[in-house]
Amino acid sequence: MTISELSPEKLRLECQLDTVGCETSAELGPVEGIIGQDRAIKALKFGVEMKGKGFNVYVAGQPLTGKRPATRRYLEGVAKDKPTPPDWVYVNNFQNSYEPKALKLPAGEARVFQRNLKNFVDQARRAVPAALQSDEFVARTNMITKRSVEERNRIFDSLSEEAKQHGYAVRITQVGISIMPVLEGKPLTQEEFDSLPPAVKKKFEEGRETVRNALDKAGKMINELEVKTQEELKRLRDDSIHYSLGGLVSSLNSRYQDLPEVVQHLNDLRDDILENPELFTPIEPGERCGRFAGPAGGPFGAETV
Repeated sequence: MTISELSPEKLRLECQLDTVGCETSAELGPVEGIIGQDRAIKALKFGVEMKGKGFNVYVAGQPLTGKRPATRRYLEGVAKDKPTPPDWVYVNNFQNSYEPKALKLPAGEARVFQRNLKNFVDQARRAVPAALQSDEFVARTNMITKRSVEERNRIFDSLSEEAKQHGYAVRITQVGISIMPVLEGKPLTQEEFDSLPPAVKKKFEEGRETVRNALDKAGKMINELEVKTQEELKRLRDDSIHYSLGGLVSSLNSRYQDLPEVVQHLNDLRDDILENPELFTPIEPGERCGRFAGPAGGPFGAETV
């Protein structure tokens, strides 16, 4: 091949102005697509069109070559012709707090849902204490507690009367209930009981089993009474809280009635508040009755529970 010297005129490229399509470069817009990366564009298009789950697109290249803005422009161009995707939000899983639930919402509704939940919690923090401090709630709580105390006293009085018939006295202390033999209206100490004639001691021992059975029966009745009382107080508390939250939950449910999973989450939220009212108020629905413990053998026929 012959090598020849080039003239200065041939060392520059001359563009015909009528092929440019503009008077000045100010009239030109941004370049469409990615110049000189046909293979990369094909790979990107292939990856974006994959419908299966678990596939990702990784873009590599030298720093400061514009790969990120170029890729973003390409994806934005593809996305504008696609349906707007839904919003996804993570919410608490009240059955297992280590596995949050993902809820699907219409596009643009995630922030609205977040504000609605915050407003609901703020309103619940006011509604629940107000319900548990209302005059009606306090009056009904006192009525249930009073009825329980009266029934408890009746059981103790019946136990005391039966024990008295067999020569024993019932004594209620902070640690439980004890029975002890009584002679001529005076409780007997261990030494005094040991010094009694055998016939008198035998009579006390014969009555001891009867009193012990009565003590067991009274203990069961008191435990059942406590369970019943606590169930009534809890039912009253739950009904009061449920009523105070009813309007708030119904209002939210009506907004999301076409989204069953969201409605279910709102109902779970309401139920969790019912189970944990102490998170909203330190007030308890009533004082607990002391649980009646099982009998344990004491000295000279006394039973301490």
